Amino acid sequence: MGSDSFTDIPVVSLAGWRAPGADRAAFADDLRRICHEIGFLTLVDHGVEPEFIERYFEALEAFFALPEDVKATIDKAHSPHFRGWERVGSEYTDGKVDFREQLDVSTEHAARARDVEPAYLRLDGPNQWLGEDVLPGFRALVLEFMARMRGLADEIMEILATGLGLPPATFQDRFGE
Repeated sequence: MGSDSFTDIPVVSLAGWRAPGADRAAFADDLRRICHEIGFLTLVDHGVEPEFIERYFEALEAFFALPEDVKATIDKAHSPHFRGWERVGSEYTDGKVDFREQLDVSTEHAARARDVEPAYLRLDGPNQWLGEDVLPGFRALVLEFMARMRGLADEIMEILATGLGLPPATFQDRFGE
C-alpha cells in the first residue's frame, strides 16, 4: 500500500503482539510499514482501561474549568523547565497567536545544573502542581497516566525496533529514559 492509497486510519490491536504464539515478526513488520507509509494509527487492545482514560480526561476538564487566577499559580513562566499552565494566547505558531490554553507536564526529574551539557537536559526538572486542596488526586492521576503511557511507548519502540530488524532493546539502550 502506498502512502497515497489509504482511505481509513489503520486500527492496530496489540493482541497481535501480546497473544501467545503471535507472529511477532509479522506484526512488527506491519506496524513499521503503517508508521512509514501512513504515519499514524489507532491502537486498541493496549491494556489501558477505558474507565481510567475517562477518569483522566475528567480530571483534565476539572483542571481547565478552574479560575484563571488559580491556574496562574503554576504559570509556565515560573518554571525554568517549561512546565506548567499557559493561558490562551501565550504561544505563537508561525507568527500567529495560538488560541488554546495548555498544561505542560513531563517525567519528573530533579533540576539539573544550569551549565549541564547537552543544553537540552536543562529542560529536565520538576513539574508544577496545584495543591491537593485545590484539585485532589490530580497529580497522582496525571503521573499514573504518564507511567502507563511510558510503558506502552516502550513496548511500541520495542516492536518498531523489531520491525526495523534491530534488537528489541535498541531504542531503550540508545536513549534510555
